[in-house]
Amino acid sequence: MQPNAPSPTSYGLISQRSLANKGFTLVEVIIACGIIVISFGTMMQVLLQLNRQAILSRVQTSARMVVQRNIDQALAEKFTVSVIPSILAITSASGVTWDDDGGGDNRVSITVQNGTTTATTLGTLTRTVTAIANANGADVRLVRFSVAYNYRGRPYTYSATTIRSRD
Repeated sequence: MQPNAPSPTSYGLISQRSLANKGFTLVEVIIACGIIVISFGTMMQVLLQLNRQAILSRVQTSARMVVQRNIDQALAEKFTVSVIPSILAITSASGVTWDDDGGGDNRVSITVQNGTTTATTLGTLTRTVTAIANANGADVRLVRFSVAYNYRGRPYTYSATTIRSRD
């Protein structure tokens, strides 16, 4: 070979030995595609599970708002010797169903806004009011609201309690 002679690869001629070391084999490409598909499938499952958890959290927040609305109402009502509002009337230990939305169906709407749509889950709101004995003989009542609802086939409950005495 002459000192300034062009190499065989400069003319597009490649030896068999250098071809064996170039590019990917079909097996490597198939394995890489399989890894990508498995990774994508796993990532999608994780994202869907996170979305379900976010929706459940919004439903639980809405249920908490229903209970808190009723607790606030019980605390805001006028409560004197002559005026005992129905929300503070003493109930049995198991409580009574409380229809706070006025629909007459003894169900409360737990509304969840999901981006562009609004979904409604119905729940049962229970009100329990019991007298608390005390040394002074004051009229003190323990007020408990609990909402029970089903979401995606599973039962959930949220409760809150407050204490109220006469004004």
